[in-house]
Amino acid sequence: MESFFGVPTAYLATGAIVVLVTVLAGLGNFARHRPILLSLALRQVPRRPSQSALIVVGLMISTILITASLATGDTLTYSLRSAAVEEIGRLDVVVTYSNVARLANPTAIANGDPSSQTAMFPRQVYSQLLEARTSDPVLTRDVTGMMPAVWLTCRAVDLRSKQGAGGAIRGIPADYDRAFGELVDATGTPIDLGRFAPGDAVLNRAGATTLGAEVGDELTCTGTAGAFRLRIAAIARAVGLGTGSTVALTVPLGWLQSSLPPSQAQGVKDPINQIWVTLRGTLITSAELAPEVATALRSRLVDEAADSALRALVSLPEFRVGLANRRPNLQLRVQRALDELDVLLTGQVPAMRNAPGAGEFPLTVPKDAKEARERLDRVLRVGGVRAALVQAARDLPDPARGPEMEGLLQRTTGYLALPIKEQILIGADRAGNVLSTIFLLFSLLSVAAGLLLVFLIFALLVASRRSELGITRALGASSSDLVALVTLEGVAYATLATIAGVPVGLGVSRLLLSILVWAVDSGWAGFTGSGARVAELAKWDAAPRSIVLAGTVGLLLTIATVAIAAWRVTRVTIVTAIRDLPDPPRRRLSRPASAPLGAAPAGRVILRVHEAVIVGWRRWIGPIGILLAIYGGYAERGIWFTIGLTLVGLAIGFLVRDRASQRLHAEDARRLGFSVSAAIAGTLWLLPFDFPALLGLGAFDGGIEYFAVGGLASVAAVMVVTSLNGDLAQRAIASVLTSFGKPAPSIRLAIAHVARYPYRTGMTATMFAVVVFMLTIMQVLTASISDAQGDRVIAYGGFDVSGQTSNQTVILGAAPVDDLAISIAGSNGAAPAATTVPTTSDAPVPISPEDRTSGERTALLGRDPTRLATEAVENQTLRPLLTGAGTRVTSAVALLQLSAPRPAWGGYAGAGIDEGFARTNKIRLENRTSSYPTDRDAWLAVARDPSLAIVDSGVLPRPELRGRTPGLGMIGFVLNGLPGGPGTMLAQDIWVANPLGVGGAVGAKRMTVIGVIDRRASSNFRGVHISMDTLRGLGQPFRPALARYYFTLAPGTAVGDARAALGEAFFADGLQTIDLDETFRNQTGPVLLGSGLLQLFVGLGLISGVAALAVVATRSTLERRQQIGMLRAVGATRHQVTISLLLEGMVVVSLGSVSGTVVGLWLCRNVFAVQFFDRFSPGSILMVIPWWQLLGTLVLASGFALLATLVPAWRGASVPPVAAIRAE
Repeated sequence: MESFFGVPTAYLATGAIVVLVTVLAGLGNFARHRPILLSLALRQVPRRPSQSALIVVGLMISTILITASLATGDTLTYSLRSAAVEEIGRLDVVVTYSNVARLANPTAIANGDPSSQTAMFPRQVYSQLLEARTSDPVLTRDVTGMMPAVWLTCRAVDLRSKQGAGGAIRGIPADYDRAFGELVDATGTPIDLGRFAPGDAVLNRAGATTLGAEVGDELTCTGTAGAFRLRIAAIARAVGLGTGSTVALTVPLGWLQSSLPPSQAQGVKDPINQIWVTLRGTLITSAELAPEVATALRSRLVDEAADSALRALVSLPEFRVGLANRRPNLQLRVQRALDELDVLLTGQVPAMRNAPGAGEFPLTVPKDAKEARERLDRVLRVGGVRAALVQAARDLPDPARGPEMEGLLQRTTGYLALPIKEQILIGADRAGNVLSTIFLLFSLLSVAAGLLLVFLIFALLVASRRSELGITRALGASSSDLVALVTLEGVAYATLATIAGVPVGLGVSRLLLSILVWAVDSGWAGFTGSGARVAELAKWDAAPRSIVLAGTVGLLLTIATVAIAAWRVTRVTIVTAIRDLPDPPRRRLSRPASAPLGAAPAGRVILRVHEAVIVGWRRWIGPIGILLAIYGGYAERGIWFTIGLTLVGLAIGFLVRDRASQRLHAEDARRLGFSVSAAIAGTLWLLPFDFPALLGLGAFDGGIEYFAVGGLASVAAVMVVTSLNGDLAQRAIASVLTSFGKPAPSIRLAIAHVARYPYRTGMTATMFAVVVFMLTIMQVLTASISDAQGDRVIAYGGFDVSGQTSNQTVILGAAPVDDLAISIAGSNGAAPAATTVPTTSDAPVPISPEDRTSGERTALLGRDPTRLATEAVENQTLRPLLTGAGTRVTSAVALLQLSAPRPAWGGYAGAGIDEGFARTNKIRLENRTSSYPTDRDAWLAVARDPSLAIVDSGVLPRPELRGRTPGLGMIGFVLNGLPGGPGTMLAQDIWVANPLGVGGAVGAKRMTVIGVIDRRASSNFRGVHISMDTLRGLGQPFRPALARYYFTLAPGTAVGDARAALGEAFFADGLQTIDLDETFRNQTGPVLLGSGLLQLFVGLGLISGVAALAVVATRSTLERRQQIGMLRAVGATRHQVTISLLLEGMVVVSLGSVSGTVVGLWLCRNVFAVQFFDRFSPGSILMVIPWWQLLGTLVLASGFALLATLVPAWRGASVPPVAAIRAE
């Protein structure tokens, strides 16, 4: 784990060590001056070994949970980093060239898609960098290898196995740099690319497994660069350049260059589109050098003439005026970047809105030309800055300035040196930190339960030695000496607990990893894909800083809790402690006692501070709470608003206690005051999260922190009220027990003893309540997410297979199908470029459109993508395998509802469907009009009637859109007038238009919404569904429309056979299919498995409750030995006494478990009531209560209670009556 809430764990570990050393030094200094107290503290540890062992086990809980959380986080981070680095091997930096306005996406390149928005450039650039490597000190020191390459994405299909998958073809020199690793076959023999025949390729092991390929197989690789037919000459072992989990084909660079069509080579001599760079160090540590090397490489790729011309153009006064006019409409980051540009061009730091300082754009004068070049390059690569500069140039009177600016930006920043390994590792670290934080956050409440256990243990420990402490006071020890005495004893226990807890926590982490790997390897988890890939590479790892942090934090928390407990329970008077009497109420400092101190001015100040802060601190709670509530209301921060009101409620409780003390007994007044405070606090945290909005205060921001803070506050409030008023419940229960017969005496005894000690009861019950509360929330969330995903039939509308072609773009509003290719060519003003198609020869053969047969021409240039599903059903080979097929084309549309409270155009997804899709799908409708008796009738009506539409549940009003006017730049359309749940709806009229024509309402069409898709399928079928003709009539939007095909299989048809047949039938189209059942399992499997592991991890907190019950039961038995003896003497049987002692634990556990369950369900209800999860998955997640799982949790907690109290109860009841009565 690298950081926790943004703070590096190395800093946290260092700070924890400093604090721990300081605390231990202070305690050591005290022990050095008072060795007798140290001896008194340490002698208690070996006196009762069983009790000491129980205490150590109880103190270990916090350390175990923290250690396991941090070690699990380190393991997940290491696994994610390993999986990421496995994909790219020794590649650290990649140099590319972008000839478009928007720069290449580093993520796309890292994912094996380097041709995305990149262009070819001459190999001469590689030669220039080789020369620079010998002259630049950074490159000379850190670069160990460089290599030119061509990397093209494609869809690979094995012609023998008929299996296909997305992948890449990469060309590298035959004498490639071995610093990137070797290409070796299965026997370890190096593969010589120089001996390859034209069309020979090396396939990596993962690709061979995916395609079912063997050496000698022929396969095709079809992509934007054309179609290549290759022969597998060798299958590389998964080492060096043969690593990766996707299909990777390696061919000689020269052959691939000669095979590129002219449209892909772009007229570049000796073209390449990447330069690979590897750095010194290991696979992981080499990434640390990448940013500096990337900067050095970029400095060698700058066009100095273009840079000078760009500076001159930006410095023109009229250009600066136009740029200043556009500045207010830009984002804050872009504005600061423009200020940085101004500083770099003028060399001055004028008075600006943005203050100089550290960060991405420091706004300071550069120290030298190198720094200025680096900072200018960073500014010009900001997309908003580039767009602002181009627009400002277009505003100039000279129309040529706009194209000139575009060209200068292209020449200045066209070459990119991307530290892709560093970026990938940063992403992996970020994901690992998120997972680690989740584990740690979910364990915090269990840690809190462990700290309560520490407090309870030492409270009971001190209570058992109260007389001894009174004698110690009588011999001259002060109250502070007693606190130090108990604290030293606690430090001894805590040290033993830390020494034992850290290894146990590491073992728990390894156990969780073993369960994860077993679940994936055995197939029990039921998923493959990236989640399984991480599990395959999972290796247990715990960073030393995490171990140190866990040990120090666990020890510090334990010492702090012990010190607080010692301070709380050692405030005894000598007489009452020796006689074991209740302590008298604490008194304020009397006037005679304070007279000497008040004689001096400084003393009077001290007395006033003591009176105002120490004694009268309750007076400040109310005003502080009011200020926090005002701040929370002003800032719309719900958590601070509720905390402020909680403090006000606490102040009210103190006021009630003070007023009641004049009429009631002091203990009754205290109980009344704290009960009022707890009732107010619990009510506030259990109110619906949107109750401030109901008061007219607006919609407050609230996050997942409500679960932790609200749950802990609510559970504590319930426990305070219940434990303080236990005697009232005892009287009520006693009146009911008359009908129980024989069990009545045992039940009465159990309840009476529990009510007699509210402090112990409340603490122990709270431990169970906190853990059960967290488990309840996790079980409800897991059940709700599982319900939202449904099963595969619900989630994917009954379809078995879906697919896309290599060219899935649909031209909306285009010419008829037969003229589609000519129309596309004509729109570009040029004839269609020659591409390559599969042939039986060794090398791809360029073919012009005129040389193709009519079938090839339709497939590669003129096929209407929306016809593929229809042709699949009509295909004689596919007909026995399929029962239906349909097409769904998605595009961007603008929607408007005139009947809405504030009508406004909103951007949304549009989906055109054909009749095959409508007839075949089983997508459920949550709402539909009464005009259509079945869901299928409604779908068919939409496909046939251009005026009807069906929407997904994402259009329902959502909390994050309340009070906002949606814009076209966001998915912001909200449909009003729909019912809040399933059932019949009234038809709603909306207007649909092309986003490009919204300004003049060009082409807007009136549609009637007749149905709403089930929330469980909405995430997979997002958008407003209309007929295909209606979508075509809207015209081409600003983003290309995409076609996806859905197929249902005949009963008994294997998915693999159907996918292979589909791939073969539509081979020329490059149809790539996916198994929807496998996809569904890959989506739901990791979530369910992760939730199960989290529940198992949080469930460890039940150990705190078990240990607490064991301690309380043991102490209770010892305290009541004489009472037990008297009960046995007057006729109570051993069985009745045992049942009574067991029932005490059951009452405590039942109280805590039921309270935790109720509070957890209520908070979940509040969260779902305000549609909190709609911001992540609009309209799809509803609250589902897994009653059987909750019942299982209660049964498990009750079982633990029986186990914890069984031995003490049996031993206590087994003592002979005479011995028990004589016990002291």
